[in-house]
Amino acid sequence: TLKELRSMSSPDDQIWIWWDWGYAAQYFTERMTFADGSRNTGEYTVPLAHVHFTPSPLHAYRLIAFTASQQKALGLIQKGHNAIVPLYRNPFTKLLNKKDPKSAQDLMQDLKSQPPAIRQDFSGQYLIVSWDNLEIAREISIFGTWDFSAGASTPGQIIRTKGKIKFDMQKGILYEDEKPFKVSAADLLSEHGRKHYAWPENKKGVFVIRNAVIDSMYLMDESVYNSLMVQMLIREPETFEPYFKLVIDRFPFIRTYRLNPLSKYALKQTNMTASESSLMLFPLVGSPQATRRGENLSEKTKRIADKPQ
Repeated sequence: TLKELRSMSSPDDQIWIWWDWGYAAQYFTERMTFADGSRNTGEYTVPLAHVHFTPSPLHAYRLIAFTASQQKALGLIQKGHNAIVPLYRNPFTKLLNKKDPKSAQDLMQDLKSQPPAIRQDFSGQYLIVSWDNLEIAREISIFGTWDFSAGASTPGQIIRTKGKIKFDMQKGILYEDEKPFKVSAADLLSEHGRKHYAWPENKKGVFVIRNAVIDSMYLMDESVYNSLMVQMLIREPETFEPYFKLVIDRFPFIRTYRLNPLSKYALKQTNMTASESSLMLFPLVGSPQATRRGENLSEKTKRIADKPQ
C-alpha cells in the first residue's frame, strides 16, 4: 500500500496515518506524515486523533484542510530526510500551546463547525485507516476525546476476543467462553466483502467486527464503531464522498483515501446541519435503517462465527 501510494502521490503531499506507523510510512512512500515517533506530543496527537475518532467525514475534512492550509501559509521548516520531502510546520504548536485550556478547547470545537477560511492550493492530503489501528483504538480515542478545559477524556471501549466464540444470530447474543454479550450490530469481513447484521432491540449492546481472513474479532462500544477509523475501513467507500476519495483498497486490512480539495460542502463557512453532522450517516441501531438480518446468515458464515478464536 505504501509503495503504491508513493507512485501515485507527489513529493509535497502529506499522509495522515497514526504516528506509530509514521516512520514506516515515510520510508516506503518517501512522503512526509503529519506525525511520527518524534512528533507525537499533544499538538500532533490531538488533531490526528480527532481525524481518526470523529464520526463525521465533514469534521475530518475540515480539520485536515484547515491544517494543510495553515501549513501552506506558514511555510516549510526544511526539506525532509532525503532533501526532497518537505517537513511542514504544525500550526497547532501555537494554536494550542499558547492558549489557556478553555480557548484551546473552543478552537477544537470550532473546527467541527466553522473553521477559519481555508485556501484551496494546499498540497495533496492522504488518510490511511487500517485493521492494525483497532488494537490501539482505545488509546487513539483518549486523544480524540480529550477535553482541554476538563483535563480529561471520555475514551471508547474495545477488546479483542480470545476465548471460544459462539453467536446466536437470531437473538444477537455472542458468547465468549460462555459469557454473554448482547450485540447491537455485527460486521463480518472477508475477501468477498462485508456482511452487516443488526439487532435494533439490543439498544445498549456491543458492536462486533470480525475479520475472517485472519480469524480476528473485536467487541467495541458505539463511539469506536462509529468512528472514521472503523467506518472508513469497513463501509462502502462512496459513503465518504465528496469529502474523501478511495485511492488504494486493501480491504479488509487497509484503505487509503485522498482528501477532495474541491469539496464545496466542506469549505463553506457555515455550521454543520443535523444531516451533515450525521454523515455520521451511519444508521444507528434502533433507527429505521437498521434492519435485522441475522436469519439470512449463510451456513458457511455460521461456521466461521462458531470457530474458536
